[in-house]
Amino acid sequence: MKLFDGKAGRVDSVSVASIEANGSLMVLTADGGASVESFWGDDDYEYWVTVAPKDKDSVILALMAKCYEGDAEVVAHFKELLKSKGIPFQFDSWI
Repeated sequence: MKLFDGKAGRVDSVSVASIEANGSLMVLTADGGASVESFWGDDDYEYWVTVAPKDKDSVILALMAKCYEGDAEVVAHFKELLKSKGIPFQFDSWI
């Protein structure tokens, strides 16, 4: 999933998040351009963070907290997000 694609200062930058074949979560950025080459001696520089499969659920919960903490309409807003991304979900209620 592409997270960023554009200029970051004088650097062309692309960032993506992916689930790897082993189930780990990876966020990778590739920078390119003349300023990268002048600093690193090569025209591209890649760097990434990898989270082990066993810790992926903790990342999901941390992102949920960052996005929705303090939101009284969290369920409605979360449903809107899932719908907008075409992610199937089940909604239930009980009275």
